[in-house]
Amino acid sequence: MSTMMLSRGLSVSCGPLRARAGSSLPCCSLLTLSHDKRHVQLARSSLTVQPLGLRQPPQSCNTAPRQQQQRLQQQQQPRQQVRASALPFVNAAAQAIPQWDLLCGVAAAVCSIAWVKIFDRLKRAGVLEQKLSRKLVHITTGPIFVLTWLFFSDAPYARFIAAAVPCLNGIRLLAVGSGLISNPGLVNSMSRSGDKAELLRGPLYYIAVLAAVTVLFWRDNPAGAITVSMMCGGDGLADIVGRRFGTGKLPWNSNKSWAGSAAMFFAGMAMACGYFWLFCSLGYFECFPLQLVLPYLAVVCGACTLVESLPVNSWFDDNLSVPLVAAGVSMLVLPLAAAAAHGCSLPQQQHVLQMLHIS
Repeated sequence: MSTMMLSRGLSVSCGPLRARAGSSLPCCSLLTLSHDKRHVQLARSSLTVQPLGLRQPPQSCNTAPRQQQQRLQQQQQPRQQVRASALPFVNAAAQAIPQWDLLCGVAAAVCSIAWVKIFDRLKRAGVLEQKLSRKLVHITTGPIFVLTWLFFSDAPYARFIAAAVPCLNGIRLLAVGSGLISNPGLVNSMSRSGDKAELLRGPLYYIAVLAAVTVLFWRDNPAGAITVSMMCGGDGLADIVGRRFGTGKLPWNSNKSWAGSAAMFFAGMAMACGYFWLFCSLGYFECFPLQLVLPYLAVVCGACTLVESLPVNSWFDDNLSVPLVAAGVSMLVLPLAAAAAHGCSLPQQQHVLQMLHIS
């Protein structure tokens, strides 16, 4: 049979096949038609023809044991459709209102300013102390901004309008931090010591990271949400827990505690899992089993926690080091998670990156 297929323009991708009449072999080989550009997949019991665009990820060519055969059967089932556009009601609103994305950007900017003012009022009223107020702003502002991504349309320029929101806040920080504008409430809400020049360091880096992940990752790449989770949820909660319960100090950094590092690891992972579930349930990228994703997320969270615990804060701000490590490690391990989910013996980088929109 393989000789007949080869004589008709079929090319065997994984090696020679042998078959007898009335029998089938549990082989994962992929057969492709080279002339009419169609894709033929040899299943266990039947030969099915699929368009080339629906091809499955490459798999191992060895005869599989029972567990691997079950995995191959699951892979042959219809795959989840990945959403390439915004939510249906958002697209409908964008078609009815041509300036929809601009309105969403203005609303997000107004809400971000109002959110900071709320914590400033709470601090002035004595409900929150200055340090706690600043950290709560740090923890909540970024994640809320990520949620606003869901309300933008699928227009190519939508991500840039969304990124303009933190950019405008960055301009405001530059103006206040340099002394061009006086805003004591903003200074007290976002600085440790009350010095306006402090806005030009950590808070400005924070804003720059939000703009960068919006443009580079957007809502179809989980690396962006993971980066925000570690910078906001992980790093922010580490400081709160470390100040209150951090009696046991790290041997390599007396300014950091075991409690704070543990809080960063678990809080960052919890927020990342929440974002992962939200965006994949809405169809922005493919959902993988939680038990498969967790080990790879743990690698990202562990790397960020380790970097945050190092005594380098005096010359390398956490708002830069943690996001850089989170984004870099996510780009390395997410393709491995996708390859493991599809049972690839050797990760096919180009296919996996395209599937995760990391091209």
